[in-house]
Amino acid sequence: MAERPSIPPEVIIRAREAKNLKRRDVARGSGVSVYTVKAWELGYRKPTLATFRRAARLLGISLDEWIRDESE
Repeated sequence: MAERPSIPPEVIIRAREAKNLKRRDVARGSGVSVYTVKAWELGYRKPTLATFRRAARLLGISLDEWIRDESE
């Protein structure tokens, strides 16, 4: 199974709020449900790499900058 990016939930929330977007906007732009975006923001789920790429473009989050190394 492929590793999923680990993004601190607060980063997703800050980026979404900075762009004045609602969860539904991020969901539509990422191709997931509003409940999935909420789960990311609460730290219950992690996006797949493909989904994260779509969300990152929408939110202006750099993959390299925000992906945490799980081994730390």
